Amino acid sequence: MLNCGLDKKEKIFNKCKGLVDAVGKSKCDGSSADNWNLAWVCLQLQGSKSTEMRGKELR
Repeated sequence: MLNCGLDKKEKIFNKCKGLVDAVGKSKCDGSSADNWNLAWVCLQLQGSKSTEMRGKELR
């Protein structure tokens, strides 16, 4: 059986729940989708090695 990431479902759920809380309720004008995409990119960059290195260089 292929590993579909089921062992990581709690971590994935919490990450998505955090995004939902940050974006808030839909206003039906497309802004929530923009906020969702921005929040997702920020979360992805937050854990990346290159971001960690840049943060150390700036300190």
